[in-house]
Parts: sequence; structure tokens; C-alpha cells
Amino acid sequence: MKKHISKFLFFITFLCSYSFEWPVENPYLLRLFAQKDGASVSRSLVFKDVEQVRASGYGKNLINIDGKSGSRFFPSTLGNAVVFIDDEGLQSIYANLSDTDIFNARKETESGSVLGYAGKSAWTEEKTLIFQVADTRNNVLINPLLFMPAFEDKTEPQIQNTVLINGDKQVLNPETVKKIRQGAYDLYSSIFDLAEKGGQPLAPFRVTVSINGMNIADLPFEVLSSDGKDLYLQNKKASLSLLYQKEGMMHLGKINLPAGKIELIITALDKSGNEKRSSFIFQVE
Repeated sequence: MKKHISKFLFFITFLCSYSFEWPVENPYLLRLFAQKDGASVSRSLVFKDVEQVRASGYGKNLINIDGKSGSRFFPSTLGNAVVFIDDEGLQSIYANLSDTDIFNARKETESGSVLGYAGKSAWTEEKTLIFQVADTRNNVLINPLLFMPAFEDKTEPQIQNTVLINGDKQVLNPETVKKIRQGAYDLYSSIFDLAEKGGQPLAPFRVTVSINGMNIADLPFEVLSSDGKDLYLQNKKASLSLLYQKEGMMHLGKINLPAGKIELIITALDKSGNEKRSSFIFQVE
């Protein structure tokens, strides 16, 4: 177990040493990595109000996808797309392009090179860019924000509607309840980030849960892996179908509450380092 954890931490540290540029001039985000998107989960960043699309980094042109014909290797839902791979096996996909004509005769690209223009060829909004990064050696999808330059964001994430649900399906509000029976509870909360006040709700970058100072849950939105049936966060420790099983809520885990005074703390962070903490104090009998 320790060997696998060390390997995973090294993998994340290795990824963070990479540096990409923004693929658009103005990085206005519509959806973030691992964010619930209707009936599915976003596996990429989706930028809105996009005109010109540029390469975030160096890569060899692996394949161009024509949205009209599709491909047996990539889903046609990407529309027109160009796919690059670098020497370390990192694959970057730029999708929902108006066309792929620019790269019909080119074999590689450098950071900042023009790839094309956003269109309406994919199953997404017009003038948006789908930007996805995959590690082909470890067979995982990676949050592109790990590679991107810092951007100014002073709006902290939001934590709302936190509830505890026991085995009898009784819903308890930890903000108002003062006494709770000891035992196992499912913890749910509505957690989201806002890149700008009044803007589109976005996924957080990390969520942690602690009880009386002891960390019991850690959900980093950094890497997605798959077993062919489900998607997982953090080296297959957190199932996204379980995380998003209740509409508008996140399942933060099943927690055991021992007798005594309890302080339950939920912390949400975004990529800019803004932090929101919600503390709940109650007695367990």
C-alpha cells in the first residue's frame, strides 16, 4: 500500500513540474475537470467565448479528427479536434474546432502556435474549446489546471446544504442539530467554486473532511482513472458515480461518529488557493 501511495505522490509531483500556456487568449472557464455535467462528468477543461486556439505546449501531431466522420479511436462527440503527444507520453486534445485544416500538412507544434478557431463541431456550446490532457503511460486523465499559469481569482469556493444521513435514511442538518446518536452516517454537501461573482458554478480543486482535527477524507480533483465501468479520483479511491449520486450534492464519505463532542470541518479549495471552511459542532450520544 505504501509503495502505491509513494508512486502516486511521485506521479503528481512529476506532473506539477510541467508548464503549459493557456490555449486561449482569455481563459474564461465554462466547466472544470471532474465536474458534473448533466448526466456525465467533464474529463477536460471547457473554455467559453473562444476565438483563436493556440498550442499550450510542444507536441507531435498524433491524429486529426474530422467531426463529420468520427474515428474508431476517439469519440465523435469531440467534433473537429487535433491531438498531440510529447516525448513523455502526455497527450493533449483540442476539440470543438471549426476545422483542422491548419494541421493537415504539419507534424508538430510549439507552444503558442495557432491551431485553429473554436466552432460548433462537438456536442457542446458554440465558440467553446474542449481541452483535455491524458497521460498515456499511466492511462489516466489529468486536470490541465495542474500545468497552467496562475490566474487572479479572489472568490472563495462555497459549501452549502451539508447533511448527515443515517442508516434509517433520516436526514440531519449539522448546523441546527445539537445531539446525534453515535454510529455511521453518509456525509453530503453542495460544494462549488465561482471563478467570478455571479458566474457559472464550477468544480472545486480539492475537498477535505476532518473530525476533531483528524483528516478522514481527501478528494483532490487532479487525476481521473477508469476501470472500464466508472471514473475515479485519487488512484481509484473515490468513485465519481458515488461522489455525484445525489443531484447537486457531493458524497464526501461514510463517517463513523463516536460518543462525545464532535467538530466536523469541511474545507474546499480552488486552484488559486482560495479556501472555504465550514465547521459544525455537536454532541454525539
